[in-house]
Amino acid sequence: MTQQYMINTRRRISPWLFLGLTYGLSWLLWTLAALSGQDVTWSPWTIAYVLGAASPSIVGIILTYISEDQDSRRDFWRRTFDLHRIRWSAYAFIALVFPLVFGMAILVDRLTGGSGAEFAALRPLNLLALMGTPVIMLLNGFVEELGWRGFVLDRLQFRWNALHSGIFLGL
Repeated sequence: MTQQYMINTRRRISPWLFLGLTYGLSWLLWTLAALSGQDVTWSPWTIAYVLGAASPSIVGIILTYISEDQDSRRDFWRRTFDLHRIRWSAYAFIALVFPLVFGMAILVDRLTGGSGAEFAALRPLNLLALMGTPVIMLLNGFVEELGWRGFVLDRLQFRWNALHSGIFLGL
């Protein structure tokens, strides 16, 4: 797909429409859940809470299918699942950064007179939950990032450079 083709097709939907729909849908669902007065942890309102959290991806996917042709839709999904877009060294960094930061936090705590970490996380049931954390993190990425990075970031970068687009999106 040529760059000019991508520019022409990805300008059709304004980033502002995405932001309005995303925030409108999420806040509507969360407001309804809050007004229900029920605990959103385990109730029918849990669905509203989860859909509100997933609204960036939901809106991004819907707008992609409304505004893009088949080649652009295929590109959207290819970019989502193409593991070769990231170097293996980056995957290694991703896998090691959390244990390293956790270890450094324990070390700093010990050096400043703290008791260090309690290793309750290493009990069998907690260890199983801890091992599931990467899966949960991966799923959380799909909940939002298909909209933020997969849809709206492309449109922002037609107006601004990558740094300014990233700062805007981060805010």
